[in-house]
Amino acid sequence: MPAFAGMTYFKGVLFSRLIATFCCLMPLLAGCAKSIPFALLDPGVARVKSENKWSLDIGPEMSGSYRSLWVDDFNNSCGLDLIGGTTDPGDIFYWIGDGTGNWAREQRIRIRADVRSITAGDITGDGYRDLIFSSIGDTKGIHIRLNEQGHFKTAPPVTEKELYEGLRLIDINGDGHLDLIAANTSNISIGGIQVWLGNGQGNFITETGPTRIGIYKDAAVADLNQDGKLDIVGAGWGVDSASLRVWFGLGDGRWSAGPVLARDSYWGVEIADVDGDGNQDIIAASNFNGIQIYYGDGKGGFPRSTKLTEKGSFWRAKIADLDGNGLMDIIATSNDNHGIFIWYQEPTPEGGRHWVVKDEGLPLTGYYHDLAIRDINGDSQPDIIAASHGEGLKIWLKGAATTGIFSADCRKKEAITLPPPPVVKIEKMPEKVVIPVFTTAVFFDTGKVNLRPETIVVLNRVAEFLRTTEGTSLEMDGFADIRDIKTSEFPNNQILSEGRARSVARYLIEQGILPERIRQEAFGDSVVKYPGHDQASLQKNRRVDIRVIFRADPVVENSPAKSSSEINEAQPSVRLSGLAAVGPNSVAAPSQPIDPFEEAPELIPMLEYQAFKVTDGIAEYRIGPTDTVEATIWEGIKENIYKLNVSPRGTVSFSFITDFKLAGLTPTEADKALTEFLRQYIRHPLVKIRPTEKLAYSASIFGAVRDLTRQPTGPGTYRLYGQERLTEFISRVGGYLEKADLTRVEITRARKTYQVNVFDILFKADYRHDIAIDDGDVLFIPYKSEVKNRIFVFGEVMRPGLFSYDASINLLEALTLAGGPSYYAKADEVMVVRGDATKPDAFVVNLNDLYQKGDFRQNVSLQNGDIIYMATNMAGNIRDFLRTLSPYLTVMRTPMDIYGATAWPINEGFPIRRQAAPSATTIISAPPAMPTGGGETWGGK
Repeated sequence: MPAFAGMTYFKGVLFSRLIATFCCLMPLLAGCAKSIPFALLDPGVARVKSENKWSLDIGPEMSGSYRSLWVDDFNNSCGLDLIGGTTDPGDIFYWIGDGTGNWAREQRIRIRADVRSITAGDITGDGYRDLIFSSIGDTKGIHIRLNEQGHFKTAPPVTEKELYEGLRLIDINGDGHLDLIAANTSNISIGGIQVWLGNGQGNFITETGPTRIGIYKDAAVADLNQDGKLDIVGAGWGVDSASLRVWFGLGDGRWSAGPVLARDSYWGVEIADVDGDGNQDIIAASNFNGIQIYYGDGKGGFPRSTKLTEKGSFWRAKIADLDGNGLMDIIATSNDNHGIFIWYQEPTPEGGRHWVVKDEGLPLTGYYHDLAIRDINGDSQPDIIAASHGEGLKIWLKGAATTGIFSADCRKKEAITLPPPPVVKIEKMPEKVVIPVFTTAVFFDTGKVNLRPETIVVLNRVAEFLRTTEGTSLEMDGFADIRDIKTSEFPNNQILSEGRARSVARYLIEQGILPERIRQEAFGDSVVKYPGHDQASLQKNRRVDIRVIFRADPVVENSPAKSSSEINEAQPSVRLSGLAAVGPNSVAAPSQPIDPFEEAPELIPMLEYQAFKVTDGIAEYRIGPTDTVEATIWEGIKENIYKLNVSPRGTVSFSFITDFKLAGLTPTEADKALTEFLRQYIRHPLVKIRPTEKLAYSASIFGAVRDLTRQPTGPGTYRLYGQERLTEFISRVGGYLEKADLTRVEITRARKTYQVNVFDILFKADYRHDIAIDDGDVLFIPYKSEVKNRIFVFGEVMRPGLFSYDASINLLEALTLAGGPSYYAKADEVMVVRGDATKPDAFVVNLNDLYQKGDFRQNVSLQNGDIIYMATNMAGNIRDFLRTLSPYLTVMRTPMDIYGATAWPINEGFPIRRQAAPSATTIISAPPAMPTGGGETWGGK
């Protein structure tokens, strides 16, 4: 027994030592390192003791985890009210205030999600501030609660997809209606800054943000360059999105790229005049590197900057004069358990200024998020409102707080009838009509503005069209891909895109096009239509979009005089100057839209459909060759029924009627046509035409189509029986398979191939993509396996190789596919390589920061074609690493290149024609000629 016990003891000691050795040798496990998962190092800011003290907490809620809040007078009553959004249980709580610091809970809005951001403003014009919030969880997207005299009611959401933070309400385009700005935090390829323009009726329809790529946590809006137009600052987050970036507004919802101020991850950003020089400054709260101030020069530049602290994670930093000395102070919330900080700006004896952090009784520890500075108790002093994790909503007054009982008089007993809005009679003036004729694009090499040979061919055709068509002009926008460029000729992508637009304009002017007929703008990489770092996406972003338009001057004509019994008020008619009248549709009443996109919202413009015709909003089947119809003709009370087969020439013959043309007519039109024909033989004919067999029209579908037990279903050719939408057709033929890639459904029509996003139809309610199917259409639904993305993982991993993924993948998921790091892997140096052999790019990821500090920025989102290298020792300078790796890039990418070139049928060509909706792309081989009848016919009128 003692020997056995000794052996057991020896084995136990040996096992424990092996475990300790294994932990010390495995950097990824970090077993011997002291980890600090969420409470990072102290910011290193010394708080100076002060005799001035803030009051005790008088917040309405002493517990619960709150992340967002908003302070405003929501019931137009006694004083400021308070709204807080929780992470647990995930609801919104609304308290009304009596103006003295007392609260009463008024409403609980059940969300079942983490409420990330809240903003408020009067978006309906009724005098009450409405609520807008974003959430992550069971409820996603951005949602609206309309304020009905102090009580919130559900309204249609802005969007129910994607993840947003940093909401702002402000009038961007100067139309008098509040617009919505949001930071998209979904992922690197579906992110950016979104701007929705409001219509003043509680709806946000048009989306016109400056970028759709990158993870952003917050956005701030102000006029940074003093041009009278609002600009945007975005707070990026993550390794591949880390930046503090500026976009300059053009005043109409469009944007041009501004400077990138820093490469870091930020939780929040604010804009205010910090130093009192009359110019707007930027205050940024970073993830790990403290708080930075960027001082503006009033011209869009930020030549000076300072750091209030080098360390610490801060969620928000707000600006206000807290001590009444006329200088702006900064208060910030720490989300890494270091409480709340206030930096006071004070003058120095030398005439300068310096920052002092004071201990005035505010929390020294705790996790705090959203922040507001308002006068809660009406004493004209700024008070602090903060959302805390675990301790509810905190409110500290400037000075002592007197507790009391909420005044019941501040709760409204009954609804107050609002006066009707004043009636303003506005004389409607005819506006100039802009009709799009056609669009195209020309493309450029990396970092170049030189015109390619194929570009010159396209521009020659555009110039010829402009020379031969009076009243047309040209608009063009220059773009660059998302990779940074820093050369002596082009210091940034904005200047590069301007050079590309100038090259196109210069060539067209040389071809005899007057400069006043050309309008050019440039957007750099601020508007990325094709996200991704693969070569195809980069090439499509290096382009100049060209739009040929026809500007029609409206001519107001008086309608013929009518009696009072016919009309109540004279209505002028409007026709388009410079266009020949084409039937009755060339004259439209003012109440009818004259924008072609209003009448023809289809992604694929059609003059008319072969299989059906829409008359007075009703779609009818067109009778076609080989159809069978039943014709009933009444002569008085005598009924004659004929069953007729439509000949291949589209005619029918029966009784004394020969070769009567029916093909192309709807049953209603056929009734009228045959009735009119029979009047020469029958005094009062009555005719009814009814198709009994519809055999004339068909469409085909192939690919990932479900073959059900019921037939006919599955891939094949199907008859068309009238108007049928894309989703209806797919449902009729059996539906789609689970492996179908609905985002890239192809439709071939009239020798042109279009891509339609069926996923957006089904799950995002984007019915613009739900096009009508017509005779001869060929649909192809690709399999996901045919369009999978690929990444390559090599180095110190267990199973290096080529791996596939569907929608998205991050670094940890990729390493898991490769079996995880090997015994000798260095977790603090993981290389991610992007680009091709001609211009590779790389960045270093430190997984130890992810494991030990909870730095989720290191878990980067990967892109198609990325190469991940897990190092075994110091890789050295990135440039040297790339130089060493370059000979192998082509070899490693060969499987991906071959796969991408052969597996999925891609129809490429120049130029790319763009339609009304931004998602669909039409591939054509040459610029189309202007359709007969100009823009009206093109628009489907």
